[in-house]
Amino acid sequence: MEEKLYYVDPYLRSTDAEITAIRGSEVYFDRTVFYPEAGGQPGDKGLFNGYCIVDTKKTLYGVAHIFDSVSGLSVGMKGILCLDWEHRYAFMEKHSAQHLISSLFYNLLKIGTVAVHLSDEYVSIELDGEVPSDNDLYRIEDAVEAAVRKGARIYSKSLSRKEVEDMHLRRSIKVEGDDIRVVFIDGFDAVPCGGVHLSSTSEIGEVSFFSSETIRGHVRTFWLVGKSAKEERRRNRESCRKLSALLSEKPWDVVPAVEKKLAEMESLKTALRHSYEKLAASEVASIPSCCRFYRTSTPLEFFRMPLKKHGFEDILLLGDGDRKEFLYIGNEQAFKSLKEKLLLRGGGREGMYQGSYSIPADEIEKEFLGMVYGK
Repeated sequence: MEEKLYYVDPYLRSTDAEITAIRGSEVYFDRTVFYPEAGGQPGDKGLFNGYCIVDTKKTLYGVAHIFDSVSGLSVGMKGILCLDWEHRYAFMEKHSAQHLISSLFYNLLKIGTVAVHLSDEYVSIELDGEVPSDNDLYRIEDAVEAAVRKGARIYSKSLSRKEVEDMHLRRSIKVEGDDIRVVFIDGFDAVPCGGVHLSSTSEIGEVSFFSSETIRGHVRTFWLVGKSAKEERRRNRESCRKLSALLSEKPWDVVPAVEKKLAEMESLKTALRHSYEKLAASEVASIPSCCRFYRTSTPLEFFRMPLKKHGFEDILLLGDGDRKEFLYIGNEQAFKSLKEKLLLRGGGREGMYQGSYSIPADEIEKEFLGMVYGK
């Protein structure tokens, strides 16, 4: 088995190493600084002698370094394993923040953590309870901020299973064996964990609640940490600033101003629909009963009821200009023939068919009238 240097020093970015085995795209070394995917934390990425390592996983044979290509590699080859440090450090931040957030949910609100996942964008924490209130979430955010300011020490210890069980921790032991690795945050938390973490809560930086969803009878909360939290805060500030300028309102008055605009838009949309309904009804009333083809700039959705009301049984309507839409009143067999010959896209039932067209409207008109009148 390889020497796991990521446990000796999580901040070690590189090491000399020798290849001990190659299994497909999996390469094994005598020692490594690369952490393998586990406990919701992704595996590390980086380089070995210029060769790209795209992932790291734990297998029956040890820590597998997944290469995009093993061509040129061989057992016994020596070189330097070098981490993608930005990737590793970001997940050390996220993993440490997750421990802290979960411990605060447990200690302050008596809510346990069911599952966690760390992605490039956020930390997700699935909770064993109902959706926390806004006040509870603010309370957690404030407590995280206080812990970051305090700079509590983060460290790990290997303890016996009996010692860990006697500690009655918030999370049960999920591994076999008697040697259990426990990660501590001084004054806040202690849980069995095999991940890599920061040395102090002061390194976590900014943390903010992002969103939540209900899943499997639990609530999954999403949190932004470090750089992600800072970028989100700045995006939100810039968006609010721009909206404030567009609406000529103070930033804190943007939401009610937008709500007012949306209500006005809904009112205008309703008035516009009524106008279109009247316009379509007026147009249909002026169409001769013998007419088989009609073009209009009025949206065709408003013609369905008036056409049926006036008893039209075989007519094709086309939308003019940018409205590349059609409406056909007639039997299904006739529509199938039209659809094939005029390259129409769409469908319908009970004598009413609608969709879009792609060839020029003039060509459709000419072809359709030719089909109708045999010309």
